[in-house]
Amino acid sequence: MYFELKKIFSKTSSKVALLLLFGFMIYLVSIANSVVWINEDGTEVTGKEATKKIRQAEQKWYGPLTEEKIADVITQNWDQGNREIRTLIAKGFGGLDTIDTTIVDALTADDAANFYSNRINSVKDWLEEQGDWYSQEEKTFITEQYKNMEVPLHYEYTKGWTKLFPAASNLQTFLVFVIGFLVAGIFSEEYRTGAYSIYFSSAHGRGKAITAKIKAGFFLITAVYWISFLFFSFLFWF
Repeated sequence: MYFELKKIFSKTSSKVALLLLFGFMIYLVSIANSVVWINEDGTEVTGKEATKKIRQAEQKWYGPLTEEKIADVITQNWDQGNREIRTLIAKGFGGLDTIDTTIVDALTADDAANFYSNRINSVKDWLEEQGDWYSQEEKTFITEQYKNMEVPLHYEYTKGWTKLFPAASNLQTFLVFVIGFLVAGIFSEEYRTGAYSIYFSSAHGRGKAITAKIKAGFFLITAVYWISFLFFSFLFWF
């Protein structure tokens, strides 16, 4: 198995594939860190420093998302600490597809009492807009899940997770191509070099050699996948 792995990683094409994987991880991390904080003087801060400032500004809103807290957000002007809650309110009163938080400016403190009931209605309306994409049983199930959620919701910092999940999904897709490329030559390499006639006809060529190739493939897939995600998580959080 060691011999098979050595053959894979000794190829220039395999090294290039791993370098491309590393470069793609750096790209995903840079995109995920494209957070902007605007200082009082109008200057912009980006990256980790911006994330830190946003988190500090949001801390005063942490905890149960009560009607009183929702009313406070409605009556206050937009700021960089309450924008996530304003987005939730906008989706509750304007529909799940709403991204325009100016809807909140047209609300009053009294509307806060209808926030949770409106969230359920927004889900129902959105599901109906999907037509036959969801069956009636699925629509009922999704609606019931929203109804069964404990209220008030508990609000905490989520920016890191909302950035991580799409990036991790993109990394998985890229990993499929890289790992597929790495393992593609495990058997075909012997035909490329012309060694197959000797290699597979030797005493252990049809037994131990093939078993070693299969083991090398499984080990390679597992190792590259987990090492990539562990390293990506390290880059992302630090």
